[in-house]
Amino acid sequence: MGDGRRPFLVSSVKTKLPTRARAKDLYVSAWFRKARACVQSTGCPWGILSAEYGLLHPDEEIRPYEKTLNAMPVAERRARANEVLQSMDPFLAGIDTVVFFAGERYREFLEPGLRERGVAVSVPMLGLSLSQGGSLRGSTTVSMANRLADTRRFYELLGRIQNRLGRSRRPVECTGRLSWPRRGLDFFCEAGGAFGVRRWVADRTHRNSWTNCREPEHAVGTVV
Repeated sequence: MGDGRRPFLVSSVKTKLPTRARAKDLYVSAWFRKARACVQSTGCPWGILSAEYGLLHPDEEIRPYEKTLNAMPVAERRARANEVLQSMDPFLAGIDTVVFFAGERYREFLEPGLRERGVAVSVPMLGLSLSQGGSLRGSTTVSMANRLADTRRFYELLGRIQNRLGRSRRPVECTGRLSWPRRGLDFFCEAGGAFGVRRWVADRTHRNSWTNCREPEHAVGTVV
């Protein structure tokens, strides 16, 4: 699972083949097949969360089973989640986001564990049951799953621009005497944005428009 930045974790389901098979083939519900097709279309690494086996590689051969997380006591579910996290630890370097196609019972201890390790969590189906999520379509769901990681990457790039400039400028400091590119996009940051960080705002390239808008905390500069 360590060869990509957005691995997907898909929950197992009750409906299974009656004989030994690869994990990705053992689960045969309509929802699981759609989730598998969606994840495979991204080209990202993925794994399957199982109450019996923990974290499964899609090609790992296993036997069918009846164990479910719903029937497990809290302590056993927590222990199973810790096993999954430990098996993921060697592969988390370089990963910024893990995407779940799984219900709350599968995520309850994995989400906080991943966040403690500095890994963001994306749940495209948050608030939906598996039956409600049965109509998921590949392109729409993958777009939702990638949105958080794309946002984090965007903030990271703007942070690099800010560091390259050395310090931020306020609009009041920006005059025609400064050396500005003829074309470009101006970015501003305001305090109190989402995720506890500054919120970035793109403005028109014409500096005379700055006098007509609320003054941001800092003007970072121009991207050409």
